[in-house]
Amino acid sequence: MTIYVSSVSGNDKWSGLLPQPNAAHTDGPLATFDRARRAVQAAKKNSPSAITVQFRNGVYQLPALGTYYRVAKTVYSPTKNATCAVPVGPNGSGPYECFDRFDYDPNDPIADTWKNLEPAPQNPCGQPAGNPALRGDVELLLFEQFSTTKLRINCVDPVKHRVYLTGATPISQNHASEEGFIQGNRYLVENVQNALTEPGQWFLDRATTPWTLTYLTQSGENPNVDEVVVPQIPQLVTAHDLQSVTFRGLTFEYDNYTVPAAGHPSSEMEMDVTLALSFQNSQHITLDGLVVRHASGGGIDFISCLKASVSPAWCQVFEANPVTAGNVIENSAVYDVGALGIRIGDQGAANNTISFNHVYNLLQGIMNDGGSIRIEAGNQAFTASGNKILNNKIHDTSDASAIDANGYGGDGIYMDNQTGLVDVENNLVYRVSGNAIEAPQGPARKNEANTIKNNILAFARQALVSVNKPYQSGAPYIPNQVFVVTNNLMVFDRSRASNPPFDALGGCTYSGGVGNSAAFPYTAFQLFESNLYWRTDAQFATDDQAFHVQPNVSPTQTGNYPCSRDSSQWLFYSFADWQTIFGEDAQSVVRDPQFVNPVYPVDDFTLQAGSPGVGFVPFNPKLAGRTAPVLRPPAVAPTFPTALFDPRTDF
Repeated sequence: MTIYVSSVSGNDKWSGLLPQPNAAHTDGPLATFDRARRAVQAAKKNSPSAITVQFRNGVYQLPALGTYYRVAKTVYSPTKNATCAVPVGPNGSGPYECFDRFDYDPNDPIADTWKNLEPAPQNPCGQPAGNPALRGDVELLLFEQFSTTKLRINCVDPVKHRVYLTGATPISQNHASEEGFIQGNRYLVENVQNALTEPGQWFLDRATTPWTLTYLTQSGENPNVDEVVVPQIPQLVTAHDLQSVTFRGLTFEYDNYTVPAAGHPSSEMEMDVTLALSFQNSQHITLDGLVVRHASGGGIDFISCLKASVSPAWCQVFEANPVTAGNVIENSAVYDVGALGIRIGDQGAANNTISFNHVYNLLQGIMNDGGSIRIEAGNQAFTASGNKILNNKIHDTSDASAIDANGYGGDGIYMDNQTGLVDVENNLVYRVSGNAIEAPQGPARKNEANTIKNNILAFARQALVSVNKPYQSGAPYIPNQVFVVTNNLMVFDRSRASNPPFDALGGCTYSGGVGNSAAFPYTAFQLFESNLYWRTDAQFATDDQAFHVQPNVSPTQTGNYPCSRDSSQWLFYSFADWQTIFGEDAQSVVRDPQFVNPVYPVDDFTLQAGSPGVGFVPFNPKLAGRTAPVLRPPAVAPTFPTALFDPRTDF
């Protein structure tokens, strides 16, 4: 028997019994080493006398250990029910997309014979009900476009190759490409008793009385004498209406947040996930020199508990007019935590200062749409004031574009939704896979622009400053000013010719007006003044594609006015034309700022000759982060397969 493999023309869904694709392109060679290995294993069951595997010339990349699985197919129901609820037919008719089930690839190691998989009564697989103590014991983690939902498996149908869950992931009619079991989405399966094979793994068997904990020791370990911690409570500190209290020099670790029986459907700010330290309706609380670690839910939150209908169920007391103000977290560290590190308030929080934080190694190729420092403080009716992001150091953020073609959004400073009036000053942002500064929309009203002043923005992969959609509800009038960008140093080594293409100003560049953006001053959209630009090849001043503008836009059938990501619909301009035609970047220059050595691994953005002009006031980014005493957290093994962008070559 001969199995053929070709990385160029093969397909892992074919038989591998043909040396080249057939005329109909329905069969031919396999594509990868790993699929060939599985084909050999399957063939050995038939006991052939000999198996030969032939590889055509090509490059064969080995998969990463512990790889992700992918949703093979979205499931649709002909009838509507509680979990199959989004119509995909014409005029809102069926079939209906299901959010509590999906089809898996038969080659994935999903099995209905797992020891601790016990279906519920009257399960959709038609299987006998199992031990109720183990119902939902096997968990599934779904990586959606910008969220992660953790669910419990109800049953597995090995004939349909279908997994059913005990609850649904968020059901959305407006985000069909972002939420749900979409074909190609990554997922992982956890807590499978059969997978207990490697040193360092453990499994809690709840089928026994008493429960049995099995741990496979690593070299040098002895659980009979070693300290073993079994967390018991979901939160370590909870307080409400606390005032004028300081916690100093304490370490908090090992909470016991567990996923509910119906699973955890991910939502904005993960409000159903408890954090280890929770201060509710509290004022003037100081957390100084704390360490919060090894928390399965999250780290620290300050939140107002208004009423049960809008506030988390785990709030201790609901009040008509709660006040959460004057609280400080300083000189502390939060690491090895679950969903969240620090959660402050909810949408619309005002008068927050986020300063002198060192934020790095975020997303790690796992997630999308992440702001290294993110603030959401505005909607169509309200813009929170007094928020400041000052003197932070942010770097090495890697979104899921490292492994997924549709990955995006590894941003530095992120002003979400319709946030306005944020003061962003004296921050160093470099090596981020998305944009150094990002806003999806910007403020809903006039004269509420965000201020971007006196920052160093360097080596972003996509853009330095970007706004995704400046219109409010698709209205085709002049957009409200999103950013006022002044006195910043912007350094980059990428261009439109890079992969992916890079723009100093990215995102939507249509400034408003039906059919003619020139009807409105471009500076009414975004105002740039007195900035320094420097591309390391020293060619930015003569680049005729330094900036771009989308001159026209046509409404969709729903009345929206979308920005185009098609560069053929853009007009490009040199730096000089950007200044003279659009009135942008008055008093800005193209000049080398003369950093000491901004290249990895030195990352020294000290200015050799002091301020390079444009009104920039030097600041010391080394002051960001915990400095006294210096804390160096131990390396934490990644929970999931990671894929970091290479700091030497990818930014």
